[in-house]
Amino acid sequence: MKTMKMHKLTSTITPSVLTLALWAPLTGGCADVPGDAGESADTEIAQTAEVSEAALRIEQAERLLDRGHDIQQAQALLTETLAISDIIPEERAAALLALSRAHEVLGETEKAIGVIEDEIARNAGNHDWAGRSFNKRLRQLLTGSKTAPGPKVPLAAPVAPFAKVLLDYFPPSPDGAVQAKFYLAGGTSAVSNELGTFNLHGALRTKREQECPLCDLDVTVGVSVSRSDWLLIPRSQAEFAEGMTVFYFDLGDGRIPERYEAHLPMKVADIVSELEAGKSFVVAKERPGSPPALLLAAPRAVMLPVVENHLSQLDELPTEPRYFEVSPRLRPEEIRAVIRGQWLGDVRSCYDQLLTDHPQAGGKIEADLRVDGDGKVTFSKMRTDDEVLQQPRFLTCLDESVVDLEFPTSGGETTITYPLRLTPN
Repeated sequence: MKTMKMHKLTSTITPSVLTLALWAPLTGGCADVPGDAGESADTEIAQTAEVSEAALRIEQAERLLDRGHDIQQAQALLTETLAISDIIPEERAAALLALSRAHEVLGETEKAIGVIEDEIARNAGNHDWAGRSFNKRLRQLLTGSKTAPGPKVPLAAPVAPFAKVLLDYFPPSPDGAVQAKFYLAGGTSAVSNELGTFNLHGALRTKREQECPLCDLDVTVGVSVSRSDWLLIPRSQAEFAEGMTVFYFDLGDGRIPERYEAHLPMKVADIVSELEAGKSFVVAKERPGSPPALLLAAPRAVMLPVVENHLSQLDELPTEPRYFEVSPRLRPEEIRAVIRGQWLGDVRSCYDQLLTDHPQAGGKIEADLRVDGDGKVTFSKMRTDDEVLQQPRFLTCLDESVVDLEFPTSGGETTITYPLRLTPN
């Protein structure tokens, strides 16, 4: 038995596609709890390590700074240290932070700031750089505080259970920072953001707070997101090993060509077969050495947000297909697209013919349409209270023009009421 859906449409929806790069600071992590110092005393006595020349100079300069005198000598030591050719990154960072302190004590505020700003700029593209100490130092120099003002408030952005699943695929670096890349072919950022499907920074914050509610959390998460339609694949496939790949697949414009199926969790022919049977599902494929590849599939693009909503609630990676019930009914945005793309041009032609005999004709018409499960218009009626728009030839022109409209296949009958306002010129 067919079902009937009623729609009355009055507005327009315009979709958009974008590529986004987002860097978000996040606090997280718990303080380590030291054990009994006596337990490792023998081990500590037995251990020896060679201290580098740079480390010795930095320690000497820091002691001078802590005592508050011979600051110029400390400054000279640090400048010499930074000139050492084989200085390691950790020693360079310590020397620069100490040099900034020396400039500050000497009243050279701009130099103190410049040392920090230059190093931050120098490492702008280095995702492995641990820059938290430099961020704190710059904030302190410019605001007088190492931390952002006000209490820490939990992020308002939603955090989906599935986002917490993804944390396992983006382990933190030794300093606790998390770096992640996402390549998304299809879908919309608005839906993903509203659901929190890929909200890694929110998921990590939630996890850290659950592990240690009273800790002073301090973790940085860097997330890079590239999003487009399936043309993202030829543009970015050389980089896919660096991040998580997410593919949105439908039987319309979102149908990914078979030549790219090596990136997908299942073959294109198998995906198409499932979708033609009316099924909607998600499935993922583990990739050794890389985050997984994920597929969201539905017969029509407008059904994919419902699929993503189901995905966002999963608490494990779906390495086998997970099927969801998604209503095949026509959505308002699909109806608008057909009316505006296929019919309004004919409406204008019919109206232009009416204006040749009635130059001031105008008013409102409501088009009643009935669409069957195959997307064909089986009934139409034009209704208007404006006498000048009741001209038989004009109404017949409109009725005849809707016969060839093609709506998406829905499997059920849909009744549509679409208002049109006509004005001369």
